[in-house]
Amino acid sequence: MAGSIPSNDAHFSSFVSNLLSGDDPRYSGFIGLVDPESGAALPFDATAAKVLSENGELIGVVTILHDRTASLEKERLYEE
Repeated sequence: MAGSIPSNDAHFSSFVSNLLSGDDPRYSGFIGLVDPESGAALPFDATAAKVLSENGELIGVVTILHDRTASLEKERLYEE
C-alpha cells in the first residue's frame, strides 16, 4: 500500500497537520485515500504520533494506517 500514498499527499498531509496543530502527542481518525490506478476509495483508520527528542523537540512523525476496506465490506454483507 505504500505505493499509493504519494498520490494522496494532500489527504495525508492534512491528517498529519491535525496532529501537529494540537498539543496532544497522538492523533487518530479516518483518512480517505484514493487508489491512483483505479480511482477507488480506500478507507483507512489512521493514528499519528509525534516523535520527540530528549529536549521535547519534534524530530519526526510516525503514522500507522489500517485499511478498513475488508471490514467495511463484511459489515455491509452482514447488514444485508
